[in-house]
Amino acid sequence: MMPPKDAFTKEELQVTSSLRQMKLSGMADALENQLRDPNADLASFMDRIIEIVNTEWQNRYDKKFSRFLKQAKLRYPAADLDESIYDPGRMLDTASIERLNTCHWVEEGRNLLITGLTSSGKTYLSNALCISAIRQFKTVRYIRASILMNEF
Repeated sequence: MMPPKDAFTKEELQVTSSLRQMKLSGMADALENQLRDPNADLASFMDRIIEIVNTEWQNRYDKKFSRFLKQAKLRYPAADLDESIYDPGRMLDTASIERLNTCHWVEEGRNLLITGLTSSGKTYLSNALCISAIRQFKTVRYIRASILMNEF
């Protein structure tokens, strides 16, 4: 086993620089990580290239998701449909929530109205459904009903 590399060759620097100029910084970072890793040669060429491409793809996905999430202006940007929806004490129709989570209703041009008592979790649920839509790169905007009425 060789120690990790501290310096890159001229060719390695040129390749990573070219990747960055082509706006493929995720690929450049993954390649640099492989070049630093003394055990990277143990993986097949295909495994190494898959890792490089997947890193670039994930970086682009994360950036696009973050942009959509910021534009949505959600009150709870970390909202998620976790195990709490299955709590029997909450008396939620979990089958309906799971269907809503697929966002087919959006593609069908349907509207969704969430009603309930104060502090029952309507905003959190709506934000979680918004995040599900954002994961599918659907444009979302969270607006309170009072502000929406004023805009109308």
